[in-house]
Amino acid sequence: MRGFVYDATGAAETGFADAEAATGRAALVWLHFDGRDERAVTWLNAQQGIPPLVRAALIAVETRPRAEILETGALINLRGLGATPDDDPDELVSIRIWAEAGRVVSVTKRTVVALDEVAKRFTSGCIHDPGDLVTAVADTITDALDPDVAALGDHVDSCEADLTAADVYRVRRQISKTRNRAIGYRRFVAPQRQALE
Repeated sequence: MRGFVYDATGAAETGFADAEAATGRAALVWLHFDGRDERAVTWLNAQQGIPPLVRAALIAVETRPRAEILETGALINLRGLGATPDDDPDELVSIRIWAEAGRVVSVTKRTVVALDEVAKRFTSGCIHDPGDLVTAVADTITDALDPDVAALGDHVDSCEADLTAADVYRVRRQISKTRNRAIGYRRFVAPQRQALE
């Protein structure tokens, strides 16, 4: 899923002209863009209705989870499991969201696993306003992360159970690898919890 425009009728469209046409056509419009697409960056930079600080944050190279009320909306950066691990070494990838009355603009530079599920909820009529959409994204990201985080703990437990004097170096490498993944998660999950609060 690289870029799309959804309106509250459930219609899915693509293209930047569609993004312009959809805004104002329905009670709620969700515009999602691939931040690596130069056309998306150009379109976003031309949106005078989005504050300059927000436009810069939506296309920033590095982001940390945060939530901030700015002018007429809210800027929210979250992290979720990426669907394309060959594309980036980080397992957690960012989704940047600008939510305002009647419109949500989101940008990712890689595919977030949660987006397909959220799009299904949107098109089935379960999402009625920007708050519903942001909540759906956060819930779906969390639901996808929970088993992965639990698996890290299970793997450490398994390593401890397998630990023998002859195998200590192999197990130590596995624990070190698992610990590095856990540290990477912690780096984003703690600020993400604060942002959601």
